[in-house]
Amino acid sequence: MTEFELYLNVLFQFLAASLIVERMLEYLDKFFNLIGFGAGRSGAVLRIIRSVRSPREEQRRRIKKMLIMQSIGILTGITVCKLGNLGIFHQLGLGTQALTWWDVALSGILISGGSEPIHQMINFLNDHSDQLKVRRLELENEQPTVETIEKKSGFPHLGLEYHGGLDPKKPGHGLRKVNPKFIVIHHSSTDSRASFEDIVRLERKERRNEKGTYVLDPSYHCVITIDGQYHNYCRWDSVGWHVARGSRVSNANSLGLCFVGKFNLTEEEKLNQRIVNLRRPNEAQIETGAKVIALWRYLYDLGEVNIIAHSRVKRGHTDCPGNNFPFDRIVAKSTQILNQWKEDKVIRQELEQFKRLKYIYV
Repeated sequence: MTEFELYLNVLFQFLAASLIVERMLEYLDKFFNLIGFGAGRSGAVLRIIRSVRSPREEQRRRIKKMLIMQSIGILTGITVCKLGNLGIFHQLGLGTQALTWWDVALSGILISGGSEPIHQMINFLNDHSDQLKVRRLELENEQPTVETIEKKSGFPHLGLEYHGGLDPKKPGHGLRKVNPKFIVIHHSSTDSRASFEDIVRLERKERRNEKGTYVLDPSYHCVITIDGQYHNYCRWDSVGWHVARGSRVSNANSLGLCFVGKFNLTEEEKLNQRIVNLRRPNEAQIETGAKVIALWRYLYDLGEVNIIAHSRVKRGHTDCPGNNFPFDRIVAKSTQILNQWKEDKVIRQELEQFKRLKYIYV
């Protein structure tokens, strides 16, 4: 779920609550009018609420009615928020880890104003979202990248390309002796907005020996950025450098797939729904990552059991790809995609052509 979708979802919850309060106040307004409260018929009112007559008694009754209606609206709004655990600041993740009394009170006052303020906020978000979409499309049309053009050219139905990694002439940390037996899933543990170039630059900065020479190039075999683009890094027929050797899995017999982002949450962060929603791979990353996994499974005849989270390679060594990473969902999606490909004659033909590319098999 994107940040925009999160805000919209929260606002719709408050819209529903505000409509409940609004309808109740409308009913009370009709009831008060029926008994003469605020309409000039003081006899019925005086039997319910004792008041002192004055020359401006009718005006006073109307003011009293307005104050009573607003007070009832606020109390009802606060009650609805309390019973429904609604706090707009808490649910948007704006500064509160847990629901507080002042958040409930402010949220109750908000919905006591009726649905109009919520509608205005929703309309503002929708308008802002449309403007961003238009601008993004304009930028994409103005500057199509070479990489995007290449990925749409060779295997249009498959939607994936491979030309030997970032540097086809450099076979990672040596050629494999056997084809890959495992796929290891990672997160970059960086800002989710980091580009592929940022990941490469960071690794080249961190992985230098005492003489300042870069000795670990490259690490992962494929990197999935936040825009849903895949970036081939290490040659697939070569050894990457992405895991500490485990009992079954090592760099020599595995492929490394990295999702850009930091998907491990502290116990405190798990209480903030906004952080939980934002600190996981987005739908574009999940879709592309599942396709890459499905392709590798087809090429190297791998099952679901051969897909492993980095944290499982060597227990206690790392928490990568994080406790908020949808590992099971991505594995299941790769199986769904693989089965669809096997039923599609055109894609099967492209897959067979893909198998004949260089730098795939030992």
